[in-house]
Amino acid sequence: MGNLPTVKIQGAGLIGTSCALALKQFGYRVSIYDENPAAQALARDLLNAQLESELEYQVVIVAVPVSEVLSVIKSEYSLNPKSIFLDVASTKAELQLEIEGLSELRKRFLGSHPMAGREVSGPTGARADLFAGRAWIITPTPDTPDSLIAKVTELIEACGATVYSMSPTEHDELLAQISHLPQIVSSILAGELLSVSGEKLALAGQGLRDTTRLAESSSAIWLDILNSNRDFILSKLESFGHKVELLHQALLARDSVRIEALFKDGNTGRSKISGKHGARARTYTYLSVVIPDKPGQLGALFSECANAGVNVEDLSIEHSPGQFTGLITLALSESDATKLEKHLLVNNWKVHTT
Repeated sequence: MGNLPTVKIQGAGLIGTSCALALKQFGYRVSIYDENPAAQALARDLLNAQLESELEYQVVIVAVPVSEVLSVIKSEYSLNPKSIFLDVASTKAELQLEIEGLSELRKRFLGSHPMAGREVSGPTGARADLFAGRAWIITPTPDTPDSLIAKVTELIEACGATVYSMSPTEHDELLAQISHLPQIVSSILAGELLSVSGEKLALAGQGLRDTTRLAESSSAIWLDILNSNRDFILSKLESFGHKVELLHQALLARDSVRIEALFKDGNTGRSKISGKHGARARTYTYLSVVIPDKPGQLGALFSECANAGVNVEDLSIEHSPGQFTGLITLALSESDATKLEKHLLVNNWKVHTT
């Protein structure tokens, strides 16, 4: 592992505290600070860390709201001019433009954005495994030193994440589509529920809960994000609004062809999303296996998978208490699915291709 650099984290929110927990677990020496004494105290208790005398930090991670990032980086640079600096904010282009005007700092800074989070903000929601298996975007410029990229990549991988690289502008346009627009839609949809009584909302199914989950997010955080990425967000809102208007017109005209086309576009778009967060999209074949409701059946099915020499990528279980059978749906590569189906049928399992 070698000598790991000492790390200072400015910002004891969800991301900053989770970074601290992950890096400490890996073996880094980490100190965390926050202008909010309560958040700082909680984060340090989670780290089981005492207040240390000032160290010479090799890495400074800035995990504060978007509007505060630049001023905190400048302040930290004056204290730690030999450190490398990275931020974890949700927008990149405006910040990078400001950094470009600081000749010395620009050589020591790399923008980054972990694609992980929770609706719960602050250190109370922090987890050491928050980034495990997730994507973490870095946004180097043509002038970013390779040595800096290598050091930041090592740190990100220590948190358990996978590094993806793109330009700051590419990042902001992408995030407007895959993160910022979904947040806006979820918040607006949840806002439409204000006129519905709690008694009636008790009848809502899981679909409403799923589509409004993001509406629990903090408005204070999102005001900064929307303002700093407003141009790309406005473009995505215009496109989304156009689709809503098309549906409106199709409903008025009772045009089932156009309505069906919108739903089919949604089916296709949804199918492009990877089943594993941060992983590259893959196409799976699904096998549904009906098993009796008795002890050991799930373990027996996994043993059959091992005997067949196949790798199960994902699974889901459908079963209600008292039901005599359960349905296990396995996601496999096409070749493994074919192999496992034959193996299970030969061994008298009830298998269905879905």
